[in-house]
Amino acid sequence: MAKTYDASGKILTGDNFPQITFMNKEGKPVIFVVDNRQSTYKKIQKLSNEMTTAPKVDVDYEREILLLALNKEQMKEIDKMDLSVKATKELSLFVMAAIQEEEYDKIKEAVEKNQ
Repeated sequence: MAKTYDASGKILTGDNFPQITFMNKEGKPVIFVVDNRQSTYKKIQKLSNEMTTAPKVDVDYEREILLLALNKEQMKEIDKMDLSVKATKELSLFVMAAIQEEEYDKIKEAVEKNQ
């Protein structure tokens, strides 16, 4: 008889999704849970490819990618923070690092290399 593996509580639970801690305007930590499922990653890759090969004028690609990886409630919190352009780009890099379960510096280096 084949061995059975019990993944209950280990896959698709909040504790097992990567998380990003960010400070809000009040200096309090806010935790963002990042959706790193394969289906989400494929959608993000599709948007990224479109952004670099045939960008549409009316699409805010960075925001759309963040919406996929985070959720509407978390995006409301980000909107309240009114982040600078640089901080938003940094957040995007942290999100991509979390999705791929890579080190932030490695993702940042790869992005800079491709620019």
